[in-house]
Amino acid sequence: MGFKPRKNAKKHSVLAGDTLEKIAGKSKVSWKTLAKYNWGTDDAALVSRALFEIVGCETWPKDPKTHAFTGNESKNGTGTILIPEYWKKTFSLDQIHKLKLKKVLPSPVVTVDRLDKWFIPEFENCEISYRLDGSKACADKLDMEVFASNYCECTDWAKGLGKYKKLDNPSIFKLSEKTKIDPGKAYDVEIDEKK
Repeated sequence: MGFKPRKNAKKHSVLAGDTLEKIAGKSKVSWKTLAKYNWGTDDAALVSRALFEIVGCETWPKDPKTHAFTGNESKNGTGTILIPEYWKKTFSLDQIHKLKLKKVLPSPVVTVDRLDKWFIPEFENCEISYRLDGSKACADKLDMEVFASNYCECTDWAKGLGKYKKLDNPSIFKLSEKTKIDPGKAYDVEIDEKK
């Protein structure tokens, strides 16, 4: 048995003490089915990430099945879980019916492991190390832009301990890198600045 389209799903605002398991039980589905319906995966690590980054959990869920919501998730994210509704349709047995099914794929996730906090755009590169997690069907390319802020000028080198003054109208440098990558593998790249 299938579910009605996600666009028609009821949104459940998570309450203090709710867990995926409790919400799923009230909806008469398993917590894994609820996770797949919402985020296209029941992989515990990816569901924990979705709960933290999308729903807005205040702490990282160690176990997505039993992680208790605080009721404050809407401050950090959507604060909602989509509740699937079973699709109930009867078909005539004396004719052929065509159904189109759409698989829900998990969202690709970029994890930045290392990013320079400090670099001089005109003279240095911004070093970044990242990895992409998710299904290869939807997570094999990355288009990333890094925008620098808080530009300043070194006013006194002082034997390696510089003094800095914030610039009022700095030049804006857009940093970007496009590359075909394998999900789950970590990459180190140097991104050259572009004016």
